Amino acid sequence: MMTDLEVCNWALRKIGEEPVETLEDNSSLALSCKAQLQPLHSSLLRRFDWSFATFCYYLSPLEQEDDGQWIYPLPRDCLRILKPQNPLLRGLMLYSSMEEFLALTFIKKVKIEDCDPLYCEVLACKLALEVCVQARENEGLKNSLIRDFEVAWDNAVLSSSKERQGEPIYYD
Repeated sequence: MMTDLEVCNWALRKIGEEPVETLEDNSSLALSCKAQLQPLHSSLLRRFDWSFATFCYYLSPLEQEDDGQWIYPLPRDCLRILKPQNPLLRGLMLYSSMEEFLALTFIKKVKIEDCDPLYCEVLACKLALEVCVQARENEGLKNSLIRDFEVAWDNAVLSSSKERQGEPIYYD
C-alpha cells in the first residue's frame, strides 16, 4: 500500500516536478501537497461507497430522551452513513426509536496506506490537479490532469463496486 509521501510524489511527477524526500520539506510544492492531501482524501472518501472504507458496527444506545428517542454515538472516524438510510443526526449522535443495538454501515476515515491502490491513483490525480492549479498557468496540463482524474475515478469506482458482494459482516 502507499504512504502519504508516495501519493504526493506521484502527484508531483504528474505535473513534471521532482519528488520530495519528505513532506516536511520547506518547498512550496511539498507544503502545498501536505496541506491539501488529507482534506482531499476525506473529500474523495465521502464521494463513493468504497469497499475498503465501508465498515459495519453495532452501536449501543447511550440513553433515552424525553421524547422516546434513543441516542447512539457515532464513531469519530465516520465520514458518511450508508445505513440506516435517512438517519436523524445531531452532531456526532444518531437518534432512533429503537432501543436495541443499531447496525451502522458507514464510510470510515481510513489511513491512506490502508486504501486500494486504484483509489490512491485517484487521490494522486486530484492532488496533482489542485497543486497544478496553484503552481502553473498551463491549461493543457490542467485539461490532461482532469482527464487523468476522470479515467482513474471511473476505474477505481468500477473496481470497488465489483468487490461489493454478499452481506456485510458486523463487528463489535
